[in-house]
Amino acid sequence: MEDLKQLQNLKILCVEDDEFALQNLVEFLRYSCKNVYSCLNPQKALQMIEEKKPDIIISDIKMPQMNGIELLTDPPRYQNDSHVRLFRTGDLYLRHRAESGQLFAQTF
Repeated sequence: MEDLKQLQNLKILCVEDDEFALQNLVEFLRYSCKNVYSCLNPQKALQMIEEKKPDIIISDIKMPQMNGIELLTDPPRYQNDSHVRLFRTGDLYLRHRAESGQLFAQTF
C-alpha cells in the first residue's frame, strides 16, 4: 500500500509530438498517478521541467526541433536534480538499437 501512495505522488512529464500517442500515454498513467503533465513541444518541455520539477520524464525520441535524447541528456539542466528519464519510440530501427544497448534510460 505504501508503494502505491509513493507512485500516486510522483510527478511525471510526458513529451510526445504525436497528440494521439500523448493522450493515450497520459490517460494510462493517470490511473496510478495524480501529477501527470504533458507537452507536445520539446522546447516547451524544457520550461515545464524547470517549473514542475518532475520525478520522471518520458520522452519520444524522434521529434521536430529537438529530439528526446537531446532533451533528456542536457547535463547542466539536470546536474542537481534526480530524475528518471525514459525514452520511447515507435521507430523500429531505434527500437532495435535500444535492444542492443546503444540507447538507454538513465537514472540520476
